[in-house]
Parts: sequence; C-alpha cells; structure tokens
Amino acid sequence: MAESGLDLIVAQSYEAGGHTGRVGTLALLPRVIDSVAPIPVLAAGCIGDGRGLNDKTHQMRIEVG
Repeated sequence: MAESGLDLIVAQSYEAGGHTGRVGTLALLPRVIDSVAPIPVLAAGCIGDGRGLNDKTHQMRIEVG
C-alpha cells in the first residue's frame, strides 16, 4: 500500500453513519492501521472531541503523533 503514493487513509466505521457495515471503530482501526502501515490513518466515527480521542487512544494503546 505504501507504494501507491497515498498520503492518508480514512477509516470510516459504523458509528460514522452506518453506511459501511457493522464494524465499529475500535475493531476497525487496528486492522486498517496494520494493513496500510506506514500510511497515516484518520478515524471517522466514534470520536467527537478531544476527550473521546484520548479515551480511544488509551483503549487501543496506539501512539498518536
């Protein structure tokens, strides 16, 4: 995937409107991150503010930089 020239991947989960199936953000993000590394991943859904981002980051134990 890194050879594709993509700058960013947007991972849209069920919580972002329900148009993508029934996979939630916490299940989807680790799979996408692992699949597209080292391309950055932007999460769409389940995170509405900085507090939600902080909570999800700690739950998933990923580094946000």
